[in-house]
Amino acid sequence: MMKKTILKLALSVVTAVMICPAASQASAESSLASDEEKIIDEKTMRRIKESKSSLQYEKLMDSFEETETGELIYPNYYGGSYIDDDGGFVVCVVAANAEEKKYASKSIEETINASDFKIENVKYSYNELEEMMEFLNKYKQITRDSEIAKSWSGYFLSDSDNAVFVELDDVSDEQISLFRKEVTASPMIRFINSGGQGVDCASLNPGRGYK
Repeated sequence: MMKKTILKLALSVVTAVMICPAASQASAESSLASDEEKIIDEKTMRRIKESKSSLQYEKLMDSFEETETGELIYPNYYGGSYIDDDGGFVVCVVAANAEEKKYASKSIEETINASDFKIENVKYSYNELEEMMEFLNKYKQITRDSEIAKSWSGYFLSDSDNAVFVELDDVSDEQISLFRKEVTASPMIRFINSGGQGVDCASLNPGRGYK
């Protein structure tokens, strides 16, 4: 009788040991599935936000006047726009004070008929950045065969950085100093290695780039 009792207890322990890992695995799988669903939901939400931001951007661009050649005429307060890491619409604004920022924000809100966008204060207007792009383009054409012109392979405008990036073959202090001396010392220009990874421009309107 004693042997039967011990045997029953042993079987109970084995059964419990077999059930616990199974329950633990099921819990882990459930947690993993929940995490995957959360990731999918976050990606879906981001896509929705990005789509909404794109529509807001289009409305804003459509509100700007055009030249006879079809180029947009940007307000002096406009410094560019882009989609941030959360998928939200960000409009860069050049404002000397709170009153100017309020005016720009209200103007944008009325134009796109939405208030769920972000305002980012920047130093340079989009017009200034485009003027720099035009200057670099002309300089490159005129001095195409010069050593300094050959030292930079391209350049592009980045809304999210509110800057014009110049791609140098050699991003050394000496080369940067030479560029600033021979081409322009404008603080709106930043430098990157043309053979490097470059800059992530999460921009709806990256502007023009030249190679």
